[in-house]
Amino acid sequence: MNEAPMHQDSVMEFPYRHSTGETIGRFLAGLKEQKKIWGQRVAGQGVVVPPVGYSEIDGSAASEWVEVADRGVVTACAIVHHPLERLRMITNTAAALSEEHIRQLRQLFPQATLFSMYGLTECKRVTYLPPEQLDIRPTSVGRGMPNEEVWLVDEDGKRLPNGSTGELVIRGSNVMRGYWEKPEATAKRLKPGPITGEMVLYSGDIFRTDSEGYLYFVSRRDDIIKSRGEKVSPREVENVLYSMKGIFEAAVVGMPDALLGEAVKAYVVLQPGHELSERDVMKYCLSKLESFMAPKQVVFVDSLPKTDTGKIKKTELAR
Repeated sequence: MNEAPMHQDSVMEFPYRHSTGETIGRFLAGLKEQKKIWGQRVAGQGVVVPPVGYSEIDGSAASEWVEVADRGVVTACAIVHHPLERLRMITNTAAALSEEHIRQLRQLFPQATLFSMYGLTECKRVTYLPPEQLDIRPTSVGRGMPNEEVWLVDEDGKRLPNGSTGELVIRGSNVMRGYWEKPEATAKRLKPGPITGEMVLYSGDIFRTDSEGYLYFVSRRDDIIKSRGEKVSPREVENVLYSMKGIFEAAVVGMPDALLGEAVKAYVVLQPGHELSERDVMKYCLSKLESFMAPKQVVFVDSLPKTDTGKIKKTELAR
C-alpha cells in the first residue's frame, strides 16, 4: 500500500470521543504496540482515525481502502515509521483530556506543545489551557477563547463568582444559530444574553472554577449521580478508572439503591492480555476517591454501546 508523505505543516486530526477518549486511547495504544491503525486524509491536510472495527482490516475491506489509498489514505504505520520530530503542536476538542491521556501524549511527543481544550458541537472549541499552565493545573481546560465570554450560572440562571460550581454559559460569534427545525430544543440551549436580541448558549455541562477563573469539567448536568446526599461526577470516577493499568475504556452511571439513593456503577473494557477482578477495581478506586464516589459494582464487558459519532450511550447502560 502506498503511503502519502507527511508534509511539514500537515494537520493531523484524531477525533477525541465525547466522555471517554476512545479514539485517542486506541491511537496511543497503537503507537505503543506498533499496530497499524488506518486513517483517511480529510480535505487534503488532515488524518482521521475511523471508528473501531477498522483497526484490523480483513481482505475484503482492505481492497476498498487500497482503492481509497490512491486518493490519499495514510496509515498509522506511516506515523510509527516517522517519529514526528517536526510535530509542533497538539490540541483537542469536544471532551476534556484526562490526566492519563495528557501524560501519554507528552511522553510520546515530548517536543510538541500541547493545548488542552474543551468544546461542544453547538460552538466547537470553547476554552483552552495555556501550555505553561499544564503542569500547574493539568485537570483544567483553561479559560474562554478570544472573542468569547464564558461564565457559570446556578440553577436560577444567576452568574456565579470564581470558586463556584455551575452550568457553563458561552457568549460569542462561535455560538450556533439553533438546531435545524427543532425550535423547542433550540429554546432549551439558547437564551437571551446581556445585549438585547443576543442569544447565549447554555452548554448543559457542569464546571467549577478556581480562584483565578480557570475552568474544570465536572459532568454533564444530566449525568450527575446523587449518592448518600452527595453529588458524584461520573467523569471524575472515569478518570481514575482510566489511570488504572489494564483498563481500556470505562463508563460510570448511577443505579437505584435503597440505602444510598443512587450507587455508582462502573462498566469496564479491559486491554487485551490484562486481567482484573471487581475487587481489584474497587480497591484501586477507594485508594483514589472518597468512599461515596467509589463504584459499588463493576461490570466487565467486551465493548460499550456507542452512537454513530462514538459517544457512549449511557442511557442504555443505566437501564
